[in-house]
Amino acid sequence: MIAYAADAHKQALMNIWKTAFPADSDAFVDFYFEKKYCKENTLLLFKDDEIASCLQMLPYKMTYYKERIDTAYISGAATVPAYQNQGLMQNLLAHSFVEMRKRGEAVTTLIPQTHTLIDFYKKMGYAPCFDYKIIPVNFEEYLISSDKMLFKEFEPADLHAAYSFYKRHFHRKNICIQKTPVDFSIMVQACQKFDGEVYVLKDRGEVMGLCFCFFDNGKIIVKDRITETKYYKEYFFSKLMQKYNNQPIFMHAFASHSHPSELLGMARIVNVKKILKIFAQTYPRAAFIIKINDEHVLRNNVTMVVSHGRIVETESQTVDFEVSIGELTQLLLGYQTKILGEKYAVFPQLHPYMSLMLE
Repeated sequence: MIAYAADAHKQALMNIWKTAFPADSDAFVDFYFEKKYCKENTLLLFKDDEIASCLQMLPYKMTYYKERIDTAYISGAATVPAYQNQGLMQNLLAHSFVEMRKRGEAVTTLIPQTHTLIDFYKKMGYAPCFDYKIIPVNFEEYLISSDKMLFKEFEPADLHAAYSFYKRHFHRKNICIQKTPVDFSIMVQACQKFDGEVYVLKDRGEVMGLCFCFFDNGKIIVKDRITETKYYKEYFFSKLMQKYNNQPIFMHAFASHSHPSELLGMARIVNVKKILKIFAQTYPRAAFIIKINDEHVLRNNVTMVVSHGRIVETESQTVDFEVSIGELTQLLLGYQTKILGEKYAVFPQLHPYMSLMLE
């Protein structure tokens, strides 16, 4: 039986989390279940009247061209050891896709706990879509030593202005998971509470820079560094280097051919027509017939004509593209499409972005 969680299940779910993710401290688990857990977003699979498998579908908006679509981020997916290797998580995920469609969510995302899980999620229709590179910060580029601006650790009084700055920056990004004020507040708290710091740069009282710094195995890693201009970027990093006494600092950035990339997250379309419609409206000159195969969401098994900004279902046996749901996800999210050749030029290469998901 699969059902949504009830109040009485919370402690059991915390215990399952601690077993499944032993690297997470008790303090982090307590924090997560206080700040992010919601029974209405949690699916349970029962065996022998016990919770055997569970997952959470955390709702987030994502910019998709000119639209803000609903998505679900999979968190805390785990199966109790005694019930593993029975296909329970496959069943639970497949059920979750149906629930997501009911809730109006068109895409689901996740961050695999380990690389060994990537193949498992691929079988469920997920595909790599979010990656990054870690690059060292070149000290010689950032030598500004002036104190004309205020560089400081984030304080509660900074929340409103910092979120407005953060929101303004990321709302302009295409294919980007968005955060609400509550999400942002939780991100800040988690960073400050668990091996990190958040810094703000202000110029004449206005926020002009923001970043999240994490300490990982002796490294200082900067995530979500936001500055409006090159000057503010240079000033920001000069202050960070002073703060950390010129210790090596590394930065998360978009992957490129000049630096090896690492997989951050995966995505999966759960409502093909909704996403394909937005794509067609964005590119009215695009014209092709595409057949989609989806083993787990039968309503996604369609052949669609894309033309003149519209989509129409067809039974045509002659198609330009025949793709799996994972391949379609990568095409419509613009993930590394340039390497696919001229035939796929109709799908522009983009840079899907997801960060600070309490992973």
